[in-house]
Amino acid sequence: GGVLGIHLEPGAVRAERLATDPARVEECLLLVDAGVTRFSGINNWEVFKGQIDGDERVRRSLAEIAAAARALRDALVAHEYDAVTPLMAAEWEARKRLAPGVTSPEIDRIAAAAQASGGAAKVCGAGGGGMVAVWAPPGRRDGVEAAVRAAGFRPVAFRLDLRGLEIE
Repeated sequence: GGVLGIHLEPGAVRAERLATDPARVEECLLLVDAGVTRFSGINNWEVFKGQIDGDERVRRSLAEIAAAARALRDALVAHEYDAVTPLMAAEWEARKRLAPGVTSPEIDRIAAAAQASGGAAKVCGAGGGGMVAVWAPPGRRDGVEAAVRAAGFRPVAFRLDLRGLEIE
């Protein structure tokens, strides 16, 4: 539970609990349903195939995504929440270059609304639809949320689980 950094390592996936302020992350993070479903296998296949085939666009985009994720992790640990906005925006720009189906008109509208109000957005998962993570810098949540709503979308209420899975 908590705010986690997920590290993809050779032969393993490691979860790191980040020493950041979960309440601040909850304050800044919105989850927005794009209102469209998608078959993520197509996007995942395009990325997988591009990596195996040596597609420089895909490889460069993956490297940029990894760099943005590492920097975003560092910003959260350093409690530099304003720094998350440009890092999330950079991650999204790189992710959109992975495959044509990563974004959609709906996702683009959410991202544009977030950006116009001082925030940033990126799709969760393989893209094409589903959920969009929106970051509102400290003190800007109301404005970012209002812009997303004005664009025709509703944030989904959520809470960070600080304990994680418990099995009885």
